[in-house]
Formats: sequence, C-alpha cells, structure tokens
Amino acid sequence: RMRVFLLSTLCIAPMTLLFHVASCFSTRSIATSVTASRATLATTLRRFSAASSSSLDRQEAAKNSSKAKKSGGIDFYDEQEVLKVDQDRLCRTITDIRRLIGYDTYSVTLILVDDDEMQSINKESRGIDAPTDILSFPFHAAIEPGVLEPVTFDIPDYYMLGDLIVDVPYVIRRCQEDQAALEDGYGTEDDEDEE
Repeated sequence: RMRVFLLSTLCIAPMTLLFHVASCFSTRSIATSVTASRATLATTLRRFSAASSSSLDRQEAAKNSSKAKKSGGIDFYDEQEVLKVDQDRLCRTITDIRRLIGYDTYSVTLILVDDDEMQSINKESRGIDAPTDILSFPFHAAIEPGVLEPVTFDIPDYYMLGDLIVDVPYVIRRCQEDQAALEDGYGTEDDEDEE
C-alpha cells in the first residue's frame, strides 16, 4: 500500500501524506520511495474533494468572511535528529492540502520525533507501548470528513485543527519496507492484514 501521510485532522486518512513527508527529508532513497505516491496523493485529494460536497461551500464561505481570510498557521517542531527536514517544502505541502480541502483558515501543529518519544506518547495516549508512524490529536471532537464548519467568527483557538506527531525513523523504515515490497511486486504484511 502506498502511504503518503496526511492528517486525520485535515479530514483525510492519516497515512495519505506519509510518503510525501518522507519526500521532504534529505535522503535520496526515501525520496525515491515517494515518486509513485505523489499520484496517490493527487488521486486521494480529488476523491476527497468529490466526496465532500460541502468543500466548495466551505471555500466560498471562507472567501466571503472578512474574519476568515487569513490563512491558518503551521506550528512546526523538529525534535528529532535522524534526518534534516525541508521545513519550507513540508509547510507548503500542508498549506496546499488545507486549501484544496477547504480548511485553509485553520492552523495545525506538526511535531517530528524519534522512536523513543513516539513510544512514550503512544503509551500515554493510547496505552500501546510501541512506536507508531503518526498520532493525531484533533482540536474539534467531531472531526471527520466534511464535518468542520467554516469559521465565521474571530476566536483564534477555533481555527485550530489539532496536533500531528510524526515518528521520523518509523516513517523511514516503513518507506523502505514499502519500496522493497513494490520492487518485489508484493504487498507488505500490514497490507495483507488489512485486506
């Protein structure tokens, strides 16, 4: 399965943007793993936009609201030392995706961590004593595709989608596994379990 990593807080499956994040890292082998996933990202975004009939309504409401014209911010924290990340490229990608799905007025926090930190957070938040690729903590309780309403008033906290925590070493390993599986013509064990 091709992963691209995107934020459940942006109303797309959390794994949709995973590979794209990996392409922002400065390792050539990971960037190679991402090539095919870019088409997957575009397809997923088109499918999401088509499925969400209210996306255009949200975009129009955001344009018409004088309070909601400002783009939401991206708080970025790189707390890992495994790879140098192209922060500007990653932030541009997140900005583009928010705009495409009609939530460009909302802010998001992205935190990059290592395995140990992710394992600690995963144990504390989900009771699972193991690292994982991404955890999302939505600000809004009712967050799911098409649920967030356009912002029509000026309360900065309301503009927050939530926090995303990405385990960079885990993502790298998964990209390498998926690349090897693609080269061998087989799915990964996770793919077989999900079918």
